[in-house]
Amino acid sequence: MTTRFAASTRRSTIRSERMPVGIILGLCGLAGLVNQVYVILKQFKMNIATLDWLDWALFSAVPALGYASLIAGAAGLIAEKSFAPYAIAGAITLLLFAGIFGAWDLTLWIARNRDKT
Repeated sequence: MTTRFAASTRRSTIRSERMPVGIILGLCGLAGLVNQVYVILKQFKMNIATLDWLDWALFSAVPALGYASLIAGAAGLIAEKSFAPYAIAGAITLLLFAGIFGAWDLTLWIARNRDKT
C-alpha cells in the first residue's frame, strides 16, 4: 500500500536532464507490473482469506492497470505520441488511489479488530 504511494511520488521527482524520462518511467512501470503479478500469484498460493470482487479489483487489478498504463505512457513518450502525458497522469492517479484505498482499508480493519486480539 505505501509502496504504491511512494512509487507515485517518486515518479514525480524524476528530472529529465539526467536520463530520458520515457525509459525511466517504462522501467518503473515494468518493475511495478512484475511486482504486482508476483503479489497476485502469492495471494493465490497463500489462500488465507478470500477476497470479494471489490477488494480483488482494488488491491490487485487497479495497480496492475496503473503500471500497464505507465508502460504505455512511457512508450508513447519515447515515440512522442500525444496520449503519453494523459496515460502517465492516469497511471499515477490510479496508483495513488490504490495506495490511499489500501491504507484506509487497513486502518478500518485495525479499528474493527483491535478488541479481538
